[in-house]
Amino acid sequence: MAKVSKKAIIEMFDKKGGNISATCRALNVSRQTFYRYLKNEKFKQEIDDIQESIIDFTESQLILKIQEGCTSSIQFLLKTKGKKRGYTEKMEIANPEGEIFKTEVSQKELDELQAQIKELQEVDTDAKKPISKNVGRLDAGKEKKI
Repeated sequence: MAKVSKKAIIEMFDKKGGNISATCRALNVSRQTFYRYLKNEKFKQEIDDIQESIIDFTESQLILKIQEGCTSSIQFLLKTKGKKRGYTEKMEIANPEGEIFKTEVSQKELDELQAQIKELQEVDTDAKKPISKNVGRLDAGKEKKI
């Protein structure tokens, strides 16, 4: 195998959409060579920049699909970027040291929790109603007991 320059690998990596295997095949270099070049800070930064630009492009395409009303794209964005607002199917709990514990919640468990919350909200609403002593009042000319 002839030695391939870092610049040639970077250009091919960009052309191949960030796919390491496709880059190496196109240039007839081993993956070991690619990973050995990654130890060079300048090379690694170029590769990282390409990967970031691919993510930026992909996010812009996702936004276009969301603007078209694509439900699965909307759900994907909310599940990934809307976690802090509760758009998740997983519960993440962190201890004081910041270590995250993940727990899967089934749809059945989620439905049961939502039903319990609804019950609690109804109880709370009932508790806030004023207590009346069957005091009558006139309502459109009719007496009504409360």
